[in-house]
Amino acid sequence: MAGTQVNPTRMELTRLKKKLVTAVRGHKLLKDKRDELMRQFLDKVRENKALREEVETALVSANQNFMLARAGMPDEMLNTALLAPKQELTISAGTQNVMSVEIPDFDFKTRTPDQNDMYSYGFAFTTGDLDDAILSLSEVFPKMLKLAEVEKSCQLMAAEIEKTRRRVNALEHVMIPELQTNIKYITVLATGYNVVDIACARERGIPVCNVPAYGTASVSQYAIALLLEACHHIGHHSDAVHAGRWASCPDWCFWDYPLIELEHKTIGIIGFGRIGQSTGRIAKALGMRVLAYDVFPTDAGRAVGEYVELDTLLAASDVIALHCNLTPENEKIICRENIAKMKDGVILVNNARGQLVAEQDLADALNSGKVAAAALDVVSTEPIRSDNPLLQAKNCILTPHISWAPIESRQRILDCTIRNVRQFLSGTPENNVWG
Repeated sequence: MAGTQVNPTRMELTRLKKKLVTAVRGHKLLKDKRDELMRQFLDKVRENKALREEVETALVSANQNFMLARAGMPDEMLNTALLAPKQELTISAGTQNVMSVEIPDFDFKTRTPDQNDMYSYGFAFTTGDLDDAILSLSEVFPKMLKLAEVEKSCQLMAAEIEKTRRRVNALEHVMIPELQTNIKYITVLATGYNVVDIACARERGIPVCNVPAYGTASVSQYAIALLLEACHHIGHHSDAVHAGRWASCPDWCFWDYPLIELEHKTIGIIGFGRIGQSTGRIAKALGMRVLAYDVFPTDAGRAVGEYVELDTLLAASDVIALHCNLTPENEKIICRENIAKMKDGVILVNNARGQLVAEQDLADALNSGKVAAAALDVVSTEPIRSDNPLLQAKNCILTPHISWAPIESRQRILDCTIRNVRQFLSGTPENNVWG
């Protein structure tokens, strides 16, 4: 329209917003690719480890058998065989328990008639040890070739992961150059702040403020709700009653799963800050023993539970609940190795961060029965991907990240965020996570 004034600031902000949205989408796709590559890489590493152990075992066995077989070989022949170039030494299997070795330049005519008969084709052993050795080698060579293939695959995948990681980091640090010079303050409407590059913000002197205590009651309450659902399957039995199962039941009650009483059982809580301690207090009210692991033990925590080492907690707990923030050190803390340290039939509760769990490892443990049940409100990628292995795992309760969502909690988020912004504008930032 003629005469309309264009606001250059608004146009610039619109342009920057579009650029930011595009960069964020690209960043997410790269991170998803990196995470998937890492999952595949870890699978290959495990395959590589298993193959290497098989190859080493088979080689030891073959070597022992050959040593037994060689015990009867004349020293003169053995020395000749050892000195012969590899390409000139021919080894071939004959009948079931006979192997012939052709050794160049060995004078069989100097042997006695009995020896000539025995070594008329070089030499031969009629021994089960040699037969076992041949069998061992026939099995180990394909494994050695497979091992080399897997190791090469691991190298290629590691290179691709490193390449993707560098692209992710580059995008995080130079995502919007025009905005980087203008950003003065970052606020997160949550307690967790792993979505922000804290090191980059600290380097540029940008406060990053979170809402530290809004969800203590709601998140701990939800953790216990997840645990109780795993113990009683309330939703399932309610659905069964509505479907007519009780009305048609010949008995006065029924249940489809083992029902679990929590009194006198042990809950191990990994991450024992405000939320972890709140969960511990509720668990104590149910009659449970409370163990805790945290890198920063406190007197307030000691009043609720007993601090122990991580391995002790894993081994002693009937229930393990995650209430720690996500760091590079604890990412995938629930993995195959640590699950092996847990009691058989343990219950896992996680409404902290999905990346704390190696999801394929947990799915395998659920399907094998090592972990009796998992009750999760978070997964590694949200919304959950259709190929997430937990969707098909046995006894796995999944809810869509709603621990934080009661109206009371959401009101506290708004109140605290408004206060954070006001404090920043007044020159006294509050709840800055890095300073």
